[in-house]
Amino acid sequence: MNSLKTLNLLTFLRFLAAAWVFFDHFGKDILADIPYGLACLVPHGLMAVTFFFILSGFVLSYSNTSERKLTKTVPSFLMARFARIYPVYFAALLIPLPHKLWELRHSLTVLREFYPLPLVLTLTQSWIPKFANAWNPPAWSLSVEALFYLSFPLIILFTSKIKTYRLLMGSILIVLICEFLRGSLLDAYPATAKYFPVVHLPLFLLGIALGRLFLEANRPLPVGLAWLVVFLGIIYLELFFFENSRIQWILPVIACAFGGVILCSANLSGQSLLTLQKPVPVLLGEASYGFYITHLPVMIGFQRFVEICGFQHPERSMSVMLVGFVVCTAVSVIIHLLIEKPARTWLLERLPRAS
Repeated sequence: MNSLKTLNLLTFLRFLAAAWVFFDHFGKDILADIPYGLACLVPHGLMAVTFFFILSGFVLSYSNTSERKLTKTVPSFLMARFARIYPVYFAALLIPLPHKLWELRHSLTVLREFYPLPLVLTLTQSWIPKFANAWNPPAWSLSVEALFYLSFPLIILFTSKIKTYRLLMGSILIVLICEFLRGSLLDAYPATAKYFPVVHLPLFLLGIALGRLFLEANRPLPVGLAWLVVFLGIIYLELFFFENSRIQWILPVIACAFGGVILCSANLSGQSLLTLQKPVPVLLGEASYGFYITHLPVMIGFQRFVEICGFQHPERSMSVMLVGFVVCTAVSVIIHLLIEKPARTWLLERLPRAS
């Protein structure tokens, strides 16, 4: 059985996935003229969220289970997840508040943006898909993650008797079927197919199965750098030849390939691959959650600041986008060091936990 170790390569991949979302939001038009071999990746940042959902199941399974049981009581587990995500989540909601209040002084129509705020504050916005992108659009995925956290103890309980390889094969089959159906529904019900939490549960289950496989392995799994390149190549080719007309065939393949990337990356962690043992890549990975959840309001604020300074059409500028990326990264590191870590420690010391 694998002893728990720091998965530095996976940690850094979280930052790369969050960066992919950033460039999807702010670089689609700006980067349209770069070679197509790279430009084809930019508009598909939503795929990175699929990676996050599978990774969430993997990490929770790897770090919170032993002998197919939770290593904590259910209340302790849920309190730990709350302390992990909510302080930064709440801070991200505060970032656009001054600007929205300022706009409210000039136009009461802005008041409509405040209506879904109770849903956003309670991580339930994605259950009503038309409100999924309310206030801070990336927050919709945390609404999905909240369902994952609530369902995780039950999934562990009901799958504990299933052999690991059967669980893995079953979860792959479920992902293939459900992602095909989700892709088929995108045209008719786009908001539901993209944002409704239940449709993403199979991805979480796949991550749990992969996490158990990795945790229970008595020796390093036979999936190394070569297999990592293969899985990344599959994802790249699917996006290079991407067509909306066959999205129902693309989503299942990419989801399973992301599972392979996660398993290979975990297996490679601990090696000096691409110097990912260094402090900077690890810090960026640790700050990636803050980057993901704050990048939209921070970048919009940065663009407005640049515009006030006399720069016209900052949303079309390559230099503004790149400097904004650095600003968002710096803000996320500051949030990680000054809010995320201290708040988590403070909450875990004070929140009631079952013994």
